Amino acid sequence: MTDVDELLSVIVPAYNAQEWLPQCLDSILVQTYRNLELIVVDDGSTDGTGELCDGYALRDPRVRILHVPNGGPGVARKTGLDSSGGGWVAFVDSDDWVDSRMFEVLIAAAHEHGADISGCAPCNERPDGSRWSNFSDCSSGPVSGKRCNLDILYQTGHAWGAMWGKIYRREIFDGIEFPSLSNLEDYVVMTRVYDRVPKIWFSEEQLYHHCLREGSLSSGGFSRSKIRSIDAAETIRKYFADGHAGAEMLGGADSLVLRMYAQMLWLWRKAGAPDRHWVLQERRAGVIKALGRFIRNSRKQRGDGKLVAILLLSIL
Repeated sequence: MTDVDELLSVIVPAYNAQEWLPQCLDSILVQTYRNLELIVVDDGSTDGTGELCDGYALRDPRVRILHVPNGGPGVARKTGLDSSGGGWVAFVDSDDWVDSRMFEVLIAAAHEHGADISGCAPCNERPDGSRWSNFSDCSSGPVSGKRCNLDILYQTGHAWGAMWGKIYRREIFDGIEFPSLSNLEDYVVMTRVYDRVPKIWFSEEQLYHHCLREGSLSSGGFSRSKIRSIDAAETIRKYFADGHAGAEMLGGADSLVLRMYAQMLWLWRKAGAPDRHWVLQERRAGVIKALGRFIRNSRKQRGDGKLVAILLLSIL
């Protein structure tokens, strides 16, 4: 599809993923785009993930394994990125898999349209075999970095916030820190990335298979680690407040902070977590501040009244 044959570095963070990791790695190694290196970061796994990865490295010279202490997916991605040698990079989650044509299609599109980021529609898959895509209303074409960020901040439109399903020019990440968070670490990185690029090329082909599995970080109800979603949202707000955007983007960041508070407080109530009253008191000042900023700055949309009601019930 293209005469350009630049090295692509594919980075897979893996933590206790031996059950589904073979499907992920096999789908990368059979890509029609052959000039790639596969960097698997074994993030302190305690099952057989490390040994499984080592076996792949023995069988295919394109595979490199980095065994590191557990630091979370953000730190693992940054470790892989620092070790990469490609002019292009991509991230694939260890419990997902990719179509054999994905990287060939995305690299060709990036060169044809002069884009530093090229992405595709994901196909979401549940354990029961059901599938759907929240990009079914999208056609192939350019998307602005600003639009991607506003969709992240207001949680509207599409899943632009995920690091997977895209390829990137390596230098885009220069100077960007990857947080050691277990929730929303993608958002923290991607809001900065989109702030640097005027255009992303989007392909409507569903080439990335995002698997929603029981017990994954992105699924399930309450867990204490999800509290850090609030901290991630506050980190994003601070970035935009420190002179990186105008009023429109800052209003979006205030909306994201409010949504994270509301979601976490609702999950705590539903779960009946034993320490929920202490947590609510600890976060009370943050809730009040988030409410005030949202009312003053954010664009209002349908459903916001319910979020505000949840927060008011939590602090009264």
